[in-house]
Amino acid sequence: MSVALSLYCTGRSGWDGYQDAQLWASGGIHEDLIPGWEHTSTLQPMYGSAAGLYRVTLIIMPDAEPGWVSARASLIMNGNCMGSDCNVPLSWYVGCPTDWPSGLARFPEVCGEDDRSGFRKVWTLAVRRSR
Repeated sequence: MSVALSLYCTGRSGWDGYQDAQLWASGGIHEDLIPGWEHTSTLQPMYGSAAGLYRVTLIIMPDAEPGWVSARASLIMNGNCMGSDCNVPLSWYVGCPTDWPSGLARFPEVCGEDDRSGFRKVWTLAVRRSR
């Protein structure tokens, strides 16, 4: 089974001017997802800095329900762990490859500039079965 990964950035600050919920990078994992195994994918930048390095690691957990995959997800951007916890839970439906992304993991940015409201960006990883 292959999975498609999409990385979105939510939030807006005055100095960079990008739009809310913009697709920043995408990629996939094209190997069997076996519980206990670690799978890493380097995503292709789509927006923002083309020199950015976006790496997603999924540690596959035992399935909680038939037709679903469970994992612990981490997002490393340019060598920095995004979010206060680098290992967030993530589950997605694998019953049909044409489904919308059913798995979402959110990584709040904990470093860098914030805007006047004190809000920092949130990185959202969307996952779905691709075949």
